Amino acid sequence: NDKIIGWMRDNGISPDSLNNIYLTLVRYPDVEAAREELPKPDLKKAKEETKEFIHSMRKKMPVDEPAGGWDNLQKTVRKCLRLFSLGYLEEDRLFIQLLKILNRKITVTQNRWPTKDGKDREEEMKKFQERIVVPALRAWGEYLHKPLMDFAMDGVRYYDTWRRERSMLNFQDLLMRTAKLLKENAEVRAYFKKRITYLLVDEFQDT
Repeated sequence: NDKIIGWMRDNGISPDSLNNIYLTLVRYPDVEAAREELPKPDLKKAKEETKEFIHSMRKKMPVDEPAGGWDNLQKTVRKCLRLFSLGYLEEDRLFIQLLKILNRKITVTQNRWPTKDGKDREEEMKKFQERIVVPALRAWGEYLHKPLMDFAMDGVRYYDTWRRERSMLNFQDLLMRTAKLLKENAEVRAYFKKRITYLLVDEFQDT
């Protein structure tokens, strides 16, 4: 609906990004997805810590570009500073994009640091990721999870109605509807009980 699509847009999420989730829900209708509603996380502390860390790291970098160019960590710090100037510490959705830039393997080139202490800076980055970046992204993902799953489930229900209206069944429909028929209809069970004495189940793990 328009409301959830507007909410997704406000949080920088494209409906296309839910394709894999939607297809998984369609293919495995017997698996119930967890959908716990959680409050929006307060990212204020994470923003403050990120700002402080990036500025601190910039002070440890060479003033001028090294002969071999900025290394991976230095480029990341410089990019974050540019994003700060563009307001990425103000809006939550933009801050999350900044955190995603920081949430990857960030390496150093030892000889491009003033006192050849690049490995120490790399270790600082790893600890910052573990302490701030990863928990903040996890909390944000948990907050987004339920409304996004609800949106995907609306699509699943629409597709199910679309198939039924056209008398169409997919492979999962055959399995699920047969199981439902046997479970809920004693007359059907009695009919097959008279006809079938033994069942041989081949490739059980696939079903």
